[in-house]
Amino acid sequence: MSGLPIRWTETTISEITNYVQRGKGPKYSEVLNSFAVVNQKAIRWFGIQEEYLKYVDEATWDSYTEERFIRSGDILWNSTGTGTIGRACLLDEIQAAKAKVVDSHVTILRTNSAAEPRYLFYWIRSPKIQFDIESLSTGTTNQVELSKTKVLETRIPLAPINEQIRIADKLDSILAKVDRAQARLDKIPGILKRLRQSVLAAATSGDLTREWREENNLEISFKDYIFDDLLVELRNGLSTKPKEDNTGTPILRISAVRSMSVNQDDIRFLEITKNDLMKYKLKVDDLLFTRYNGSLDFVGVCGLIRNLEHDNLVYPDKLIRARLNDQAIPAYIEILFSSPQMRELVTGCVKTTSGQKGISGKDLKELPLQLPSIEEQKAVIGLVSELFSRADNFEKQYTTAKDRLNCLSQSVLAKAFRGELVTQNPNDEPVSELLKRIKSIESKTKLKKKALPKSNAITKTREKIAEQSIADISIELLEKHVLDLDAEKYAVRDNFRNSFQTEINKAQNMLVNALFTVEQFRSIIDFKGNYEELKALIMNLLKGIPNISEPLLTIESRDDKSGDYLMRLVKQK
Repeated sequence: MSGLPIRWTETTISEITNYVQRGKGPKYSEVLNSFAVVNQKAIRWFGIQEEYLKYVDEATWDSYTEERFIRSGDILWNSTGTGTIGRACLLDEIQAAKAKVVDSHVTILRTNSAAEPRYLFYWIRSPKIQFDIESLSTGTTNQVELSKTKVLETRIPLAPINEQIRIADKLDSILAKVDRAQARLDKIPGILKRLRQSVLAAATSGDLTREWREENNLEISFKDYIFDDLLVELRNGLSTKPKEDNTGTPILRISAVRSMSVNQDDIRFLEITKNDLMKYKLKVDDLLFTRYNGSLDFVGVCGLIRNLEHDNLVYPDKLIRARLNDQAIPAYIEILFSSPQMRELVTGCVKTTSGQKGISGKDLKELPLQLPSIEEQKAVIGLVSELFSRADNFEKQYTTAKDRLNCLSQSVLAKAFRGELVTQNPNDEPVSELLKRIKSIESKTKLKKKALPKSNAITKTREKIAEQSIADISIELLEKHVLDLDAEKYAVRDNFRNSFQTEINKAQNMLVNALFTVEQFRSIIDFKGNYEELKALIMNLLKGIPNISEPLLTIESRDDKSGDYLMRLVKQK
């Protein structure tokens, strides 16, 4: 990544996170409980889709250590699965409350003080990462997967932390507008589907041609038939197995036929005798019906051969060909069989065998139907064609607008990570300096942790996990900020507490006589720091500094259901 702005640097995800870990494979519960686990299907760009959550067996709850519990600010990144790999979500308080942990197909990313979580999330969402996701993934477990190593090695153009926040705020604003426009656009396919169905219903009931009849001084007139009355032939297709290569005679796949369409590019090839070719060769005005399908929506649907794109084209045995006599126009019968009224009759004849839904030629022949005169059939065909053409044009405009919105999102994200979305501030600390300081602090912390006696090791029980969520203080933050010598007054003061005085004042005003958890404390005071800073502030307020600052919080009790400690404000003397 060349040409980065001044004060930016290129680094890796490993340098801007303090926790990157794949979830573990849970033992699932057969009943719903309070311990939900996130799988890759539940992860959507907007957050967690709760209908896909599963639940962990209660007997294994104690096996989860504190760091595995998801929290606000975490990024959940799908790490396996065709069609789901690479998709991610960023957790806020609401999303984090929907579940407890993730399964082994999802990676948790937790940023350190070098990165704003939204900034990293938007980088993962950016075209650079999403377009390259296949090259980032490996196949070591017989499926495509994004390994922890690959995640940690993923490179990112990193802006100064204050600029990251400005970029994330700007992206929040722009992409929220894009999402709202996308939501409105996404209603259009449903509207067009209902429009087409309304046109077909009106076409086959006589409503669509009311004005035509008035102009021609005609009365509405329908004649009753069964489908067999209109047939010259109704024949199932070939059962010969197609070849693996592209030589021979083209044969339609069953998926080629959909309501009011036949896709002649959806083909395979086979060897066929001249006799069979003559018997099963398709021609203009042939009607094709689907005989079998796994989905009811696609059984008995009808498509017309309007023209031939192959000199010789045949059809398989899961399709049925119909050829009509002169009492009906094939294009009108296609419209009729696609109408809501006729679809209801067709699906009522469908039977299920071995998971496949099917309709027989005999059932098709016996279907009752009504036909207007040939002249009115022609008028219906013309009007339906005109209205469907307008709907098709609307659909093309929708597709174009949708593509433009997608391109806009990608363009805005690409612009953000080139440093072109917001103005750079010359007073922002260069990223390189921040990363150096974090590395130095981490080195000191590791040395101090190494010196701790083994008896201080944390167990995996719920009690110890809850204690650790409060007591695991950021040593480097306390060392750097907790004390400050006021040279003018020759007094030592609690500089760390002073730096959060606004938040402390808000807590003292809003939490009087209240019991609250750490997360509730964070939410109510609108804490802007990272998780390490929050823990350091909580411990500072719980313990104070002897002869310098008094405790402002006390632990009142523990919520057995959630495992969270409940705190309250200390009454000041």
